[in-house]
Amino acid sequence: MIKKLNNFKLFINKLNKSSLSYLNLIHYDNNYYLNHCCDNISEKLAIRTPHFIIIDNNNKYDVLKIVYLSNIEHVLNLANYELSIDFLNHKSLIYDKKYKYKLYATISDNIEIYELSTDCKELYKTVKQIPISAVKETQLKRYISTINNIIKTDLRDLKKIAKCVMNDLIYIKEYFNKKTLLKADYIKLIKKMYPYYVNLDKYKVDNLKTIYNFDCKSINLNYNNNSCYMDSLIVALFNSYNPIVEKILLNSHLNERENKKDDKLIRYGETIREELKSIYTNIINGTSNNNNRTRLRKLLQKYYNRYKSKINKKYSEIEFTYSQNDVGEILNFLNIIFDFPHVLKFSANGNLERRGFFDINNDINFFTDDDIYIKNYYPKYTNVVELPDEEDIRIDKYEYLSSPMLFIQINRILDMEKKDNIIIPELKLKLKENTLYLNSIIIHYGDDYNHGHYICLYECKGIWYEFDDMRGYSSKIGSFKDILTNEDYTRNIIGLFYISI
Repeated sequence: MIKKLNNFKLFINKLNKSSLSYLNLIHYDNNYYLNHCCDNISEKLAIRTPHFIIIDNNNKYDVLKIVYLSNIEHVLNLANYELSIDFLNHKSLIYDKKYKYKLYATISDNIEIYELSTDCKELYKTVKQIPISAVKETQLKRYISTINNIIKTDLRDLKKIAKCVMNDLIYIKEYFNKKTLLKADYIKLIKKMYPYYVNLDKYKVDNLKTIYNFDCKSINLNYNNNSCYMDSLIVALFNSYNPIVEKILLNSHLNERENKKDDKLIRYGETIREELKSIYTNIINGTSNNNNRTRLRKLLQKYYNRYKSKINKKYSEIEFTYSQNDVGEILNFLNIIFDFPHVLKFSANGNLERRGFFDINNDINFFTDDDIYIKNYYPKYTNVVELPDEEDIRIDKYEYLSSPMLFIQINRILDMEKKDNIIIPELKLKLKENTLYLNSIIIHYGDDYNHGHYICLYECKGIWYEFDDMRGYSSKIGSFKDILTNEDYTRNIIGLFYISI
C-alpha cells in the first residue's frame, strides 16, 4: 500500500525511481472501497501528465503534477489529508472521502470541458479564474479563499460535476479565458461554430457572448395540456439568439387593420408581445420554464375570444388553452395580432410580390409516393396547372428572390389523409439575393395536425438536437446526415425554418 508522505514531491520521486503498488478504487452500491493491488506502475504510465490544484482541509495548498495509469481508477493517500483522484472512464475527480466527499478543484493541461450545462457553469463559476498551468505559490494565494467556497457538495452534486469534467475535449482554455476575450476573439470563435454567420462585426460584444456561451441543451419545457404544438414552434423559432427573429417576431407593430383599434385587443396584443419576449429571453439565458407558455396560451385565448366576438365572427374555431392545434394556425393567428412585415420578395410568372416570412407551399406534390426534395421547390419551381373545361394547361413559374428568414409549412394532408412521403430538406437555400440556412425542423407524429405529437429538431454550434416536451429537455442527434437517414424524422417533417445571419 502507498504510504502517507509528508512531502508530495518525495512521493513523485519515489514513483519515478521504483516500482510501486497502487490502490484501486472500486465504486459499488453507491459506496467507494479501497482495494489493494500490486502492479508495476512504470509499465503503464500514461503519456499525459495533468496538473491538479489541490486545497486541503487546513487551507494548505500545493501544485501537484501526477502521472496516472490508463483506464484504471486510482486513490492516492497524501500527507495530512485523504484525497482521491478518480479516472473512471477518463473522468477526473478530486474529492475528500473523509469529509463527506467534499470536492476540490481540478485543472490540467489538455483537459477540456465539453458543452457545459447550466449546472456545470454554476459549479465552475468560482473556478474559471484559476490558471490552467502550474503557477507560483504567491500567485495561488489569491485564489485560495475563492476555491475553498467552490462547492459545499454532497454525493448527488459529485455525480453532477462528474459529468462536467473530462479529458481530451476541446473548449476548456477558451471557457476559462472568456473574461479576457476581445470582440475579435468572439467573432473568430463563432465563425468556427457557425461558418455561415456574416456581419458579426456589427454585433455588440454582449450579443457575441450570448451566441458563444449559449448552452445547446438548456431548453427545458415540459408537456402540459397538449402543449407540444406550442412548445415545438417556440423552440423552432427561439432556439438561438437572432436579431432578425427579434425584429420581425418580437418587435413588429400591432395589426390595426385586424384589431380595429379595439382597446382590449391592443392591451392583449401588447401583453402577448411581452410574454413572447420573456419566453425568448428565458430560452437564450437558459432559464426557460412552463409558466410562460401557460400564460401565453391563456392570453391567446383571450385575444381570440375578443377578436371572434367583436371583429370577425366567421374566424375558424380554435381553442388554445387545452387543445392541440396546427402550428400553422398559431403563425396565422400571430399574423392577425401583429403586423409582420412582408419581408419575402417573391416572383410569380415574372410579377414581383411581397409576402410574409411564413410560406405555405400547397404545390408540393404528394400525389405520388416518391421522395420529395425541397431543392425542387426552393428557391424556384415550375407548376403545371390543368385548366378546367379546357384541353389546355398553364405553366406557372415561381421564384423566391430574398428573405431574411423563411418558415416553410408543408401540408401533408391530402384528401383527409396524412401522407408519409420522405422529405429531404436542404441545409442551404441560395436565393437570388441572399442565402438562407436551415435552423430548425418541426416533426409531427400522428394522423392529423390536431392530434398526435409534435417535436422540434434544431441546429446549435454545428450539432443537431431533438427537443421533445414529453421528456422536457433536448437530446443530441449528431449531424444533419443523421436526420436524413432517420425515416421517423423524414416521413413526418411538416415545417422548416430557415434564417439568414
